[in-house]
Amino acid sequence: MNKNNYCLLNFGDSQGEILDYIFYDDNNYIKYENDNNIGWKSGWSTRSFLDSNLINEIIKNVNFYKIYYNKIYIFLSFGCTDIEWNLGFKRLKQKNIDTGILINEMITALSNLIDNLNSLDNVVIIPIFAYFPLPLEKNYLEKYNKKHNLEPYYDLPDIQERTFLWKKFKNIITNKYKSIDLEKYYTEKGVEYFMREYEDHHPDFIKLQLYLCKELEQYDFDIKPTLTKLYPHTRRIRK
Repeated sequence: MNKNNYCLLNFGDSQGEILDYIFYDDNNYIKYENDNNIGWKSGWSTRSFLDSNLINEIIKNVNFYKIYYNKIYIFLSFGCTDIEWNLGFKRLKQKNIDTGILINEMITALSNLIDNLNSLDNVVIIPIFAYFPLPLEKNYLEKYNKKHNLEPYYDLPDIQERTFLWKKFKNIITNKYKSIDLEKYYTEKGVEYFMREYEDHHPDFIKLQLYLCKELEQYDFDIKPTLTKLYPHTRRIRK
């Protein structure tokens, strides 16, 4: 790859933070600190892309970088927020949620985003499914919300439901678009291997980054991660 000829853009919920780790020292990776329009955002719902105005905002941001680079790689990490957070919240108001409708909306929304981005020249779209549902205490959100001064409190869906819905969503996307899916490594190593030493819905990015780098080789990336310890996670609010 010509290092001066391309840039890397990352959009997604906080599970996309793993890309901050593997591209930590890469000057071609556009960092959130340098452009708040780029990067993962806390609680970014996949279904937000049912709004065409938001898709147009993403395209506008991509077109800005097309002025300066001949090729752009766009990483998309979406889905966790809708299943782990939004579903429980929706059940506060309506107990019997049709999860089939939820998943279909997620698929439609992400497909809309990918299809619109694919209409641009010299752009490579890479949906990434590095996350996998982790075992968490039922009151995990209660503890998490207190820590981050968030409300209201609601229960997480159980691990069986979260896993079923996650697989249903991502498998349809991966069958439709060329993607990176790390589920096989969770299966081979065991989900517990990728959990942090403390309870967290994010996997251990240090352990996981090696496998994502391996999968990125199919896009001609040769990445050697430099970070060896997790740094404190800081929430980002999408404006």
